Amino acid sequence: MLKVSEDPQVEPGGVYFLYNPDTQSRAGSFIFGGDVARPTVRNWRSAVFAPDLSVPRTEVRYGSTQDPSAARVVASVTNGWIGELSVGIQTFTGSAGNPQAALAEARRLMSAAVKQGRFNECTELAATSSWVKLPGRPANGTATVTASCN
Repeated sequence: MLKVSEDPQVEPGGVYFLYNPDTQSRAGSFIFGGDVARPTVRNWRSAVFAPDLSVPRTEVRYGSTQDPSAARVVASVTNGWIGELSVGIQTFTGSAGNPQAALAEARRLMSAAVKQGRFNECTELAATSSWVKLPGRPANGTATVTASCN
C-alpha cells in the first residue's frame, strides 16, 4: 500500500482521486479500513492505495473528478519505481478485529515485503496500534509499523 506522506496544503472543497495521466482516466480506488474501496476521499490521510502495476504511472489528484485535468497532482508513482528495489522509510498498515491482531497483521505485511523480494531486509523503527470506531460499524483495530527497509 502507498499513501500520501504529508499534507499537500490544498484549498478545501475538492476530493482526492487516483488518475492515470497516460489514458487520461480515473485509475482505481483508495483503501479505507483495510477492506473498503472508495473512489474518492476528502482527507489526505485517507489517500491509501495499492498501485496498479499494469499501468506505467498513477497520480493522486485533488480537485473535481468532473474536471480531472484541472485537478492538482499531489503525489505520483511510476511502475518503474515500484518494480525496482526501493529503500528508505516504509510504513506498513494493518487492520483486524482488535489492535493486537492489527499490529500482527502490519508486521506480517512487513515480513511479506521482504519475502516477496521488495526489500532485502526491514528493521522496525516504531509501531502504533489503536481502536477505530466508525459510525454504523463495529470497533476495529488498526496498526502502523514504520520500518527502515533496504
